Amino acid sequence: MAWTGFCQVEACEEFDLSEGEISMQMGAGTPQAFIALSRRVGEATDERKIVFTTNVPKCNSLKGIYVRLSNYDILGFEAYHLLCEDLPGGGYALSGSIALTDDLYDTLSKYEIVEFNLGGVGVLVHLEYYDEFRSMLACLHEAK
Repeated sequence: MAWTGFCQVEACEEFDLSEGEISMQMGAGTPQAFIALSRRVGEATDERKIVFTTNVPKCNSLKGIYVRLSNYDILGFEAYHLLCEDLPGGGYALSGSIALTDDLYDTLSKYEIVEFNLGGVGVLVHLEYYDEFRSMLACLHEAK
């Protein structure tokens, strides 16, 4: 998996969104949390996802993703399973992903993500470069 941090994005051409597994990650306001945009392309696959990750001392629950938006709406994905991976030096990386559907894209292009919750662990989000996040979200949504 290729992880590319970004601060400024002027055009979709800066990222090849057509092959392999491409991810762009952006800090979510704390050093232990991030939001990533991911596209995995295979012969019969074209998956576009938003991945939420945070570090935790232990993984209590491995189910449920909630996203709170700037308009106070909460998007709930209760049945989604989470991944808990050991971190070097202790602790765990708790992550979950949701498919980037047309409806989700429309919502996220209008409202900022202000918090995400993974299995009961809440993370306040402050994306310093939210315009760039929106630009990359549009690139991912429209990629051929």
